[in-house]
Amino acid sequence: MRFSIVIPCYNAANTLKVCLQSIVDQDLQGADCEIVLVDDCSTDDSLAIAAEFDCRIIRCESKKGPGVARNLGAAAARGEILAFTDSDCIVPSGWLRRLQQHFADDAVQAVFGGYCGTAGDSPMEVFAFLDCLYRQTEMDFHIELSSSSNFACRKMAFVQVGGFPLYSLWGNDPEVKPFWGNEDMDIAYLLNEQYGDGLVWDKDNGVVHHFRSTLVTYAKQQAFFASASMVSLFKYPGLRAANNTEGRTSAFAQLCSIAPLVGILGVFKWPILVLMPLLSLLGVALANKGFLALLNSEQRQGYRLRFLCYLVGRNVAWTLGTVRGISWGVGSIFGTQREVVLQSTN
Repeated sequence: MRFSIVIPCYNAANTLKVCLQSIVDQDLQGADCEIVLVDDCSTDDSLAIAAEFDCRIIRCESKKGPGVARNLGAAAARGEILAFTDSDCIVPSGWLRRLQQHFADDAVQAVFGGYCGTAGDSPMEVFAFLDCLYRQTEMDFHIELSSSSNFACRKMAFVQVGGFPLYSLWGNDPEVKPFWGNEDMDIAYLLNEQYGDGLVWDKDNGVVHHFRSTLVTYAKQQAFFASASMVSLFKYPGLRAANNTEGRTSAFAQLCSIAPLVGILGVFKWPILVLMPLLSLLGVALANKGFLALLNSEQRQGYRLRFLCYLVGRNVAWTLGTVRGISWGVGSIFGTQREVVLQSTN
């Protein structure tokens, strides 16, 4: 079987070289594979770095986002298996070998994986990784856990579901101003609807990721993800019933845990409400008791108070993002969807 490894790239000069080298260093004997790098109008040295490697480079005419870039790469791919990762990821040496083992079963149509490490060691990056690790190892597979940074699919199945959906908000032309942000959950849902048991969740074939290193950038990212998730729920109502509800139940508990913070608004009239942030901290701790236990097992006890503050910040970001996402979701109702052209451009 032949693999086409598709990597969307935008201003990734700081991470791209180690990403491409990790693909070159795969231990799959006699591997038949190609690297398809899709540059989304980078303005840094990304293209010069990519030129150092044996990869096909496709350039977008204008910046459209990673979903469009992945579709362009998939259309140009020559392999029967599409393997997606991101330019800020490092794949383990056995990544393709393990994917090959899965796709040796003709019934398998797609394989999703998670993260196995963080490229940085700051407290914020460690927290972000362990947060993902907990959700990926402690929960059974559900669509909310899918990630296009570690995803492989038969090209035939990818074409069958139409690739990563191309749509817009509020009537914008999706060819000019597409919406992107949750395309991994979108395609996981579409594949699940089409192939069901043909999807595999391999939690042991993770990739290393460059996570956000500051609370501000991390909170912005989480707020955006929460907003984009709401768009997907509006766009595909069936997501609310797909797979199990463990992920949504957990997310709802996280949002509720910071509700007492609203009480601080009345502190000038009722001084007792100054205790509300402490109540919220307690709520966050209870909602994340399993995650805090993981921190203990990982010998990260020294970060416990800092991580608890990060949890509050994450949950606040999720709440604000969810509120914003409702308006975005309404916008998706009035948006436009276009069919993705996935015929080979070889």
